[in-house]
Amino acid sequence: MKKLGAVILTGGQSSRMGTPKSQLMLNGQSFLEILVSTFQSKQIPVVVVDAPGHESPLLKPETTWLVDQREGYGPLEGVRVGLEYLHDKTELAFVTACDSPLLKIEVVEYLVSLVDGYQAVIPESIKAIYGLTAVYRTDVHSIIGSRILAGEKRVQSLSQFLQAKMVSLETFRPLDPELVSFLNVNSPDDYDKLNRSNPAP
Repeated sequence: MKKLGAVILTGGQSSRMGTPKSQLMLNGQSFLEILVSTFQSKQIPVVVVDAPGHESPLLKPETTWLVDQREGYGPLEGVRVGLEYLHDKTELAFVTACDSPLLKIEVVEYLVSLVDGYQAVIPESIKAIYGLTAVYRTDVHSIIGSRILAGEKRVQSLSQFLQAKMVSLETFRPLDPELVSFLNVNSPDDYDKLNRSNPAP
């Protein structure tokens, strides 16, 4: 069994962006292609979880594409589906959304290094809990499933009902000085800023 897999969530409605964020381009690659390559460069198996009814993205053959089994539970259901699939393949999974193309693999590796004794390692700041830039034990899929059946929809709640180690966002600055791994591209303005600050080489 491998130690680590990756779950990339692509099932959002992209209402503010107006187009699927996974297919936005940065320096000639889509956001999804960038993230898949980031993980596969370290031989980390990748699962992409989308919403039902979305068109299957073009992915490398070694990438697995799944869809949510329960509609209406947003990214929490995507996390559950990805962890359940990886459960008999990897001990841990790093979970991210498709709109974080600047993710640094060093941040992932650091989170993994902290997981002993915990079910999850989740970054946090004064303003936010980063449940979609976090590492989870894959066996917690059943716990998440029970919470979904009880009506839970918030990814932020994972920090409350799992045995989670919370890590200050500032801890990551030696690895990621501008904290770009935690940047989400949510609007056309965000996308314009991303392209201006990351011009093609």
